[in-house]
Amino acid sequence: MVISKSMCCLPRRVGRRFLSPSTCFPLSTPRAICRASSADSTMTSSCSGTWRRPSTSNESKTGEAGTHQLQLPYPDPFNDTVLVRFQLASLETVRIEIRDNHGALVRELLYRPMAGGLYTVEWNGRDGDGEAAVSGMYLISMHAGDTRETVEAVLVR
Repeated sequence: MVISKSMCCLPRRVGRRFLSPSTCFPLSTPRAICRASSADSTMTSSCSGTWRRPSTSNESKTGEAGTHQLQLPYPDPFNDTVLVRFQLASLETVRIEIRDNHGALVRELLYRPMAGGLYTVEWNGRDGDGEAAVSGMYLISMHAGDTRETVEAVLVR
């Protein structure tokens, strides 16, 4: 975490989502992303450009035009499999990863170029070796172009 008189840079949690660790916010408006409405879902920061607020479950399932977007997993909590939905605005190489609450890679679900559209991938609660993951919180990350979004899901065995 980096704090100056006017800026704060840290991993940012918005509801059940985490923004990139390099995200900077003006100290005068640290909660602007949390309070943005779906009609006005951007904020401008002097150090980091424009940041899009992650969607919530009650917003449009197709998201905003021209954006890549990771949606909340379903069901959550889950005990066997969880569905991960994401939207691409255009052709991009997409990486979907599952990490434990310490940040260690559990499994890479997807890593390939994909055309724009709405997609769903399923995680069966197993690691890369096919072993059942233990109960706990897991971070599901999507990397597509310049977009980095992370949501959490809870596995209950």
